[in-house]
Formats: sequence, structure tokens, C-alpha cells
Amino acid sequence: MPDAISRHPHAPGDVVTPERDITHQHFRPGDQVVILKGTSGRKLWGDAYKVVTPSWHTPTDEDGWRLYDPVGGERTYLTAHPRYLVHLSSRCPDCLIYQQALRTYLVPRLAGVEQDVDCGWYSVKPSQSGGARRRRPRRAMTPSPERNAALARAASIAIETVAGTQWPMRLAQALRDLDATWQESAEVCADVAWQARAAGNSALVLLDPEHVTEPGPGPGPVIWRTYRHLYLSTLRYDFRCRSIESLLNQVPLSVLNADPYSWALYAFARLGQSRSDGLAVMEQVLATASDHPKTLHVLLHGVWLGGLLPGRADALLALVDRLPEGGGGDPIAQFRKASALRALGRFHQARTAIERALELLPPGNLAVHADLVREHTLITAAHDLTQLARRRRKPTSQ
Repeated sequence: MPDAISRHPHAPGDVVTPERDITHQHFRPGDQVVILKGTSGRKLWGDAYKVVTPSWHTPTDEDGWRLYDPVGGERTYLTAHPRYLVHLSSRCPDCLIYQQALRTYLVPRLAGVEQDVDCGWYSVKPSQSGGARRRRPRRAMTPSPERNAALARAASIAIETVAGTQWPMRLAQALRDLDATWQESAEVCADVAWQARAAGNSALVLLDPEHVTEPGPGPGPVIWRTYRHLYLSTLRYDFRCRSIESLLNQVPLSVLNADPYSWALYAFARLGQSRSDGLAVMEQVLATASDHPKTLHVLLHGVWLGGLLPGRADALLALVDRLPEGGGGDPIAQFRKASALRALGRFHQARTAIERALELLPPGNLAVHADLVREHTLITAAHDLTQLARRRRKPTSQ
């Protein structure tokens, strides 16, 4: 249980978990699970256990699971109903959807509470230190001008040699020497991967899938993360959602938990296939990435690509609003916004957004310019078709 836990006097009752429809077979012996118990800021926390064997859950008179608590003291083993369990050791859409439902219900009701809160729903073991919870994300600090210049030099090392075969290695070494954070790696790798792809020498040509899934003998975490960001970003630009999903399913969960950008790419893969469980993964990313712009753009791209997602247009607008200055100075953000407004039938606002995108786009970016012009044409066509349909429905006087 976290330090400085309080039993909030107005903590709401749990109305989400009792309605959860989950089978006993959803879990297996050896699974790592967590029982969620409260909030830590805008996140949920709970105690971690290992599933051992089936066991009868007396309070519900139903099948349960015997759990092992490594810090349980006299209560090393306990029995819990499966509806209270959440997978920690696998990427489970059902568990992610449940977490999001519980977070949506609970966090607004405890808004403004600074300390960690135990809602007091369950008495699975005495309150004591130990247990596990999701860590509060560290807020990204604004880089200094010197730091930004160093990162720009690292990117230029790759771009200047982008026609050769060594540019991924040189970029990885430069970021390793800077001890780059995941945010800095994402910023640099997303842009370099795009430029290398445009130059016809993409990371997919020079790197192998094993650079994503296997660290190899001693490359170091920064180098492995750089290769992962480069390779997966290029797959994203090629809209290869299933390839991204397949590769990230082979990356250890501990690695992904330290890299929200890779989690965002996993969300992109599911969103881009119009899979609604990708929305739950997206919410998990938003809870950990502190509105990092490059991460938000990955999510925007996924929602934009997932044309059959429920609530797609509203989700696009909400993501744009989270960008710096609401995406007002970002041509890609304005492009996504225009697409959302067109889908909502707000054609005049959509036209304003796409025209702003065209004004903001730097010269020479021909591929993106073509996308913006295509959206402008779609807005006009959708507006004209809507007007034509209205005229046809208008009754005529006899």
C-alpha cells in the first residue's frame, strides 16, 4: 500500500466492479494481477498478487482464485473473486476497459485530493507498507536551450548521413551519449524516421524486427529504445498497424511501462484498426504521458485512421485541445481537427481549420500538402452534398 494513504471521508462506493462481467477462466495460475483500491492523483493504485490456484470465494459463493501476496506477512495467501482482478503481466483489453471505466467513475469524484486515497472497498489484508501501485508519472521539465541544441545536433548526425547505412546506429549512439529520456527520443526519432523514409532509406530497410523485440548483448536501454522508436514510427507512417501490434506484443511489459511513447504506438495500432479497445489503451497512455506533444500526435493519428471508431470525431477534437495552445500553431493538428469537424457536419469551421493548416505548413512538404488539399476537397464535397440533399427534401408548392 502506498505511503500517506488516507481513507477519504466522502469516498464513493464501488458501483463499477460489481457489474463487471468477467469469467473465472479469464485468469490462469501464474498471472500477475492487481486489486484496485483507490486513487493517486488522476491514476488508480492497488495491491499486486500472483494467481496460484482455483479456490472457492465464500462471500459470493462462486469460483474464485487463490492469490499469493509476497508482502502479506501472516496473510500470505487469500482468495478473491475474478471480477476484482486486473492483469498486470499481459496487455488485456478487457482489463484495460475495466480500468478506464473505474478511473472515469472514481477520479472526478476525488478531484482536488492531493494525497493518495484508499476507498476502503475491500479488506483483503491489513493495511501495511508493501503492495504495489502504479507510480505517479514524472512531469517532463522544459529542456534548456543547451539541451535542445544538443538534441538537434544528434538529429543532424543522422540526417546528414541519411543516404548511408549507419545513420540509425549513429543516432542511437548520440542519444545514448546524451542519456536521452523517452520524450527526447520520441521527439528526435519521429522526425528523423520521417525524413529517412522520404529519402528512400527508411529504418525498415536498415533495421530488423529483432531491434524492436530483442535488446541483444549489451546495447544499453537508450540504444534499444532508439531502434524501437525508429522502426515503429516508420511502420506507423506506412499504416502497418498489425505489424506494430505484433512486435509490441513481444516487448516485455516492464520495458513498455517505462516508455509511454511505445505504449502510444501500441494504442495507434489498435485504434488504426478501428478496434474500440484501443480507446482504453489510449486513456492509459494519456494518464501517464503528461500531454507530451509527439505522443498526442501518435494517438491523434490512430483515431484519425480508425474511421469506424465510436465517438471518433469528438475524440479527435479532445486530443487536439490537449496540445500546446490547443494545436492552434500546428498544421497537422489543424488537419486532424478539420477532419473531425467535417465528420460532425460543421463545414465552415472545418474549412477554417484546413485553411489554417495550409498556411502553417512549411514549404517543401509536398506529401503533407497533398493530404491537406485532399481534406479541403472533401470538406467542400461534403458541404455540397449536404446542401443538395436538403434541397431535395424541401417540399415544393403545388
